[in-house]
Amino acid sequence: MINLNRILYSFRRDISIKTKGKLFILHNLIILIVFTYIYRFIALNYGNETEKKQFSKLENSFYFTTVTQFGIGYGDIVPETKIMKRFCIAHIIIVFLIILY
Repeated sequence: MINLNRILYSFRRDISIKTKGKLFILHNLIILIVFTYIYRFIALNYGNETEKKQFSKLENSFYFTTVTQFGIGYGDIVPETKIMKRFCIAHIIIVFLIILY
């Protein structure tokens, strides 16, 4: 008879730190790309004139997403409308939960 616990233990042991590190990097890159486009979409469709100007270029959206995701927070580009502020909070919480995982 096959011992399921032994198989699961050996599988968990085989997942190395390098694999976990690669998955962590992959998750962060996916989140960066997805949130960059979402920030830009929200700003252009629901934002005020300042946000539309700041997020009209994709590089500015990517810059804001990177600064927010990695906790730097320079403050040169800031969300002003309620929807952008709420989405920024959700972004920070999602990244925090992924780091905990």
